[in-house]
Amino acid sequence: MRGQAEIVSLVQTYHAQTQGRLGALRSQRREFDRLIRRVGSVIVRMPLWKLQRVGNRNNEFLYRRSEYRDRSIRLLPGVHAAFRSFHPMLTSMIHSGWIDQIHRIKSNQEQLGPGTELEEFLFGVDRKSLDRYRDLLREHQHGECFYCGKKISGKGDLDHFIPWSRYPLDLGHNFVFAHAGCNNAKRDYLAAPIHIERWRVQNLDEGHRLARRFNEAGLLNDLQRSTLIARWAYQQGQASKAQLWVRKGEFEECDYRWQAALDSPGGLRMAASPNSQHYK
Repeated sequence: MRGQAEIVSLVQTYHAQTQGRLGALRSQRREFDRLIRRVGSVIVRMPLWKLQRVGNRNNEFLYRRSEYRDRSIRLLPGVHAAFRSFHPMLTSMIHSGWIDQIHRIKSNQEQLGPGTELEEFLFGVDRKSLDRYRDLLREHQHGECFYCGKKISGKGDLDHFIPWSRYPLDLGHNFVFAHAGCNNAKRDYLAAPIHIERWRVQNLDEGHRLARRFNEAGLLNDLQRSTLIARWAYQQGQASKAQLWVRKGEFEECDYRWQAALDSPGGLRMAASPNSQHYK
């Protein structure tokens, strides 16, 4: 097992051990450092030196392999200044090259299709777009925090309802407007059923109205895909017995109730405990 496959296998192993929660992995400092070291060793063995291979020839125009020591490289004179000056152009070229390579792999073509926003999936959206999502959802939620229901007087946060660590894609229907404190407390946990039902009502039941506003603002959205992503994430959560976030310091195990909350307006109210209500 070499190169990319080795890195993917390592990450998948740790992903399963921590139920897909990056915060949980980082809290296990020894294991997190071990993963970083192992991935780093693969990068040194495999892709690092191929960056300077053009065709069948080695051309050391960025750094000298003979000078590699202490797990670091020393850029040749002028390289760092060139990177800084040409950063926008280089970034665009790298993104385009990576996307073209993914599209050239035959097994990807059927899955991706012609209309997939692959660049947004791989590299996210810019900060200006995220601010526009936040402003739109602040108005949609009447200035209230999605999780606690209280008014937000400051700037507020834009939160991925299905955490970015579980599915790294910025789509309008997966965003909610929240207090910074609630967002930080939720971190990269899946939300509990009391929040799922509210998300379904706001972002799915009213999804076509939201989609119209997202489209008018030129913001990426896909109601069907957001719904499928949520269902997939909670299926994985139930299989791994993930802990679902209720409020700061309070969690519950992922069980069948997520499906009742996501599928049926009345399902959650029959299944939830008397204390599981929208808290204010």
